[in-house]
Amino acid sequence: MTPEDFIKGCNHVIRVYPDYAEKTLRKNANYLKKKLVINSPDSGSDHKNKLNKSWSMKVEGFGTDVEADIWSKAPHFHLVDRGHVIKDRYGHVHGFKQGTHFLKKTVDRTETEIMFNLEKDIAKKVDDGIG
Repeated sequence: MTPEDFIKGCNHVIRVYPDYAEKTLRKNANYLKKKLVINSPDSGSDHKNKLNKSWSMKVEGFGTDVEADIWSKAPHFHLVDRGHVIKDRYGHVHGFKQGTHFLKKTVDRTETEIMFNLEKDIAKKVDDGIG
């Protein structure tokens, strides 16, 4: 099968089986969310806005416009991930806390696995639909 045939088959699968395309996207988005929960840093203390328990995912759209959004509800997520300036109560700067960048690292590590799973799932449906 040539790449052009595969792309044509993928578009056919998305048009004919939009529910299957959404199901495949949801499965892989949940996989990424689970990896983010595992790789989220833990402070060791117990509080209501734990970073590893704050991840949410929603799949929106229909047909070819399906997309998955993954976000954190923790108000301090951006500080832990990107870093922040350390200030005292008077506003004086006392240093910088480097971020862990765990979001980018997790996405980079799991990108190949997710792409492989997407290709495998869609190829199975393309083979069923074409051949």
